[in-house]
Amino acid sequence: MPRSRPTARGLACTLALLVTACSDDAPTAPTHAAGGGQFAKAPGSFKVTPAQLNFTEIGAKGTLTAVTPASGAITASVSDPACVEASPRRLLRRPAKFTVTATAPGTCSVTLTDGAGASVRVPVRVVPLVRGTLAVGTNHACGLTSAGAAYCWGDNRWGQLGNGVSGTDPNPAPVAVQGGISFSRVTAGVNHTCALTAAGVAYCWGVNVDGQLGSPTNSGQIAPNPVPLSVITTLAFVALEAGAWHTCGLTPAGAVYCWGSNQFGQLGHSENAGVVAPNPAPVQVATSALFTRLAAGEHHNCALTAAGAAHCWGRNNQGQLGIEINIGTQIPTLPQAVSGNLVFASVTPGGTHTCGLTAAGSAYCWGSNERGEGGTSVNFENGVPNQAPTAVESNLLFTALAAGQQHTCGLVAGGDAYCWGTNRSGQLTRSFSEVTRSEVPLLIAGGVSFIQLAADAENVCGVIGAGAAYCWGLNGYGQLGTTAGLGTAVAFPQAVSGGLTFAAP
Repeated sequence: MPRSRPTARGLACTLALLVTACSDDAPTAPTHAAGGGQFAKAPGSFKVTPAQLNFTEIGAKGTLTAVTPASGAITASVSDPACVEASPRRLLRRPAKFTVTATAPGTCSVTLTDGAGASVRVPVRVVPLVRGTLAVGTNHACGLTSAGAAYCWGDNRWGQLGNGVSGTDPNPAPVAVQGGISFSRVTAGVNHTCALTAAGVAYCWGVNVDGQLGSPTNSGQIAPNPVPLSVITTLAFVALEAGAWHTCGLTPAGAVYCWGSNQFGQLGHSENAGVVAPNPAPVQVATSALFTRLAAGEHHNCALTAAGAAHCWGRNNQGQLGIEINIGTQIPTLPQAVSGNLVFASVTPGGTHTCGLTAAGSAYCWGSNERGEGGTSVNFENGVPNQAPTAVESNLLFTALAAGQQHTCGLVAGGDAYCWGTNRSGQLTRSFSEVTRSEVPLLIAGGVSFIQLAADAENVCGVIGAGAAYCWGLNGYGQLGTTAGLGTAVAFPQAVSGGLTFAAP
């Protein structure tokens, strides 16, 4: 039987995309829909996929695929000033695939020309997104300043704000995390928070009942830990992700280590799998696959290989792992490749659903779609999960996704945010009487442009270009960072109080 928890279930997940296709730069050639994707077409039958590219990280890569009936080589050229590189510059094979690599912020283009002289110009934007400097837990949130200082607000009954005290609620104003540690990434679970230094050292604070802090201090006990504790390991991590009651870290070599609850197999190994027991020591996930991206959901995790293949493990009661194994059960599941053979640039697990983003900016979701969190009419409201990735039914191309308990949000080029799923607490920035749920992405009101999004059980927060944070949704504990609607919900982006700016350290 599942253990009775101190608070409701939840998750924190903040992900940003390596490279996606953008939607606000008009190509020089017409844009056409083709099987859910987009392509640019020159006169005749010369076709290039995708029609546009938007990179959100320096060094990120994308692929342009060219098809033409003309004989001879297809060549690639980059505009001046160039913000990307294209390789190779000349190809004879069909289809011709060119690798485009982001080298500097800016706007430019790649032009492909076939042997008959027909050309297709593909617009490119390189606008790096902030990632990992904002985290949202079930009833609290945290952010990092440009100096790496951590501030948290909201529920503090278990010391998850890290300010040396606990039990003081609500906390609608950000408070500084104790210790003077400079962090580069922050992540939040139900009642715990973790952060990573630039050197890869992990710290956690809050409740440690399942060992989710990675420390023996109060492991297995319902007791607050209101100051950062170092995770007991010699490992250095390049990424850190908190689920509801567990935490995972990614090493530079691509291995994943997890600690905390393994009740649903979310640690990715057999030790204490399926039972309620603390696991405070990081243990390697049982897979030979190596990963470059890591993301944690409520009771499951997903990671991406360098080739963009998604692997998930943990609970699969609603098909959130994207596989048929153990679907509809509570049986712990070791890492498995997500079905469908799609190539993803990012992946974001939620409560009982997961979404992924392709390099062309197309969003796919799998798992529960009861409230529309999967962004599709397939199995909407009928309680039947989508066990394989299903395309979000929208013409939008996204640059980043963030999944909550029963809702999902995405950014498009230019910074507009769209959300879909439940609107129980105003996550869709509409009153509940106006919209109860939506399987269609809805534009977030307020005219705010974001560079990062984070979502949890019933909240969404985002950072704008100037570094200010805005939140909306449930505000029962001050987790929106404001007294507006305190104790209830707010269906409109609210500025986090205190005047802090959150940016990449």
